[in-house]
Amino acid sequence: MLRLSFAFQVLNVLALASVKFSLLFFYLRVFVATPLRRFVWATVMILAAWTVTAIFSIIFSCRPVRAQWDITIPGSACIDQVLMVQSLVFTNVVLDLAVMALPIPTILRLQMRRSDKIGVLACVLLGFV
Repeated sequence: MLRLSFAFQVLNVLALASVKFSLLFFYLRVFVATPLRRFVWATVMILAAWTVTAIFSIIFSCRPVRAQWDITIPGSACIDQVLMVQSLVFTNVVLDLAVMALPIPTILRLQMRRSDKIGVLACVLLGFV
C-alpha cells in the first residue's frame, strides 16, 4: 500500500501540473495581448520549476528512496512528510490562484458592455470552480 501511495503522490503532481499547463497554453492561443503572454510564459516557467521540485521532493524525501515504503530498512531517514505535503499544497493553491487571475485584467479591458464583461468573467471564473 505504501508503494501505491508513493506512486500516487508523483502522479498527482503530474496531473495537477498538466491541468494548469493546458489552461496556460489555452491562454496563449486565446489572448494575443503581449503583456498577458509574458505573464503566461512566466507562469509556465514557474509551474515547470514547481513540478520538477515537487517530484524530486517526493521521490527523495527518504534516504534511501526505498525507505518510503519499507520502514524496516536500518539507518534510513526521512524528512517531515507532513510539512512537505503542506508546503506542496500551499504552493499549488498559490499557482491555482495565479492561473485563475491571469485572464481577469484582459477580460476587464474588453470593449463590450459591462454586463457582458461580467458574464464572460463569471464563465471564466466558474470554470475554475
